[in-house]
Amino acid sequence: MSQDNGTNGKDNKGLTAKGAPVKAAHDKKPVGAKAKPNGWQRFTNGLAAIPKRIKKSVLNTVAELKKVTWPTKQALISYSLVVIVFMVLLAIVVGVLDLGASALVKLIIRV
Repeated sequence: MSQDNGTNGKDNKGLTAKGAPVKAAHDKKPVGAKAKPNGWQRFTNGLAAIPKRIKKSVLNTVAELKKVTWPTKQALISYSLVVIVFMVLLAIVVGVLDLGASALVKLIIRV
C-alpha cells in the first residue's frame, strides 16, 4: 500500500497544507518591528538631526585640515606673486582687446 501524503497526485509547490499560498521570508514583518513614521514625524526627526549633522561636518572638516600639507612662507609668497603677475598680464590683454573692439565699433558707426 502506498503512503498518502495528502497531495492527491497534485503538485503543491508554494502551497500550505490547507492550500493557501506560502509567504516568502521577506514578506513577513520581523517581531517587534516599529511602524513606519509618517511625514510629520520624519520632518521633525530630520530637524532634530540638523545640529548633529552640522557638528559631524565641522569635525570632519577639522580632521581633513589637519591632514593638509601647508606650504612654507617662501612657497606661499612665490605662488602669490605668480598669481598676481598672471592677473596683471591678463588685465592688460583684456584692456587691449577692449580698446581694439571700441575702435572697431567707432569705425563701423561712422560709415
